[in-house]
Amino acid sequence: MEGIVGLDFIGSGAKAAASLLIVLALMALLLTVMKRITFYRQRGQKNLMIRRISSMPLSAKERIEVVEVAGQRLVLGVAQAGVSLLLNLPAEEEAKGRGDEQKN
Repeated sequence: MEGIVGLDFIGSGAKAAASLLIVLALMALLLTVMKRITFYRQRGQKNLMIRRISSMPLSAKERIEVVEVAGQRLVLGVAQAGVSLLLNLPAEEEAKGRGDEQKN
C-alpha cells in the first residue's frame, strides 16, 4: 500500500483526458481547414466537366440530382442501391432556341 500512495491516479487521468481532447480538437480543426481548401479549389474551377446544378433530398438516403456533363443536363436518381438516369434535359442553349422558334 505504501508504494501506491505516491501515485496520483486522478491527476494522471485528468492529464490523459486533457491530452486526448487537445488532439481531437486539433484533428477537427485540421479537417475543417482541409474541407474549406478543397471547396474553394472546386469553386474556382469554372470549366469542370461535371457540375452539380441542383439537388433535392427525398429521404435520408435517396435524392434527385440535376448534373451537367459536358454541356448536357441529366436528372439522376441517387439511392443506396445505385444511381439511375431519370431524364435527359435539353441544354440551356437548345431550350432557349426552341422557345424563340415557338414564339415566331
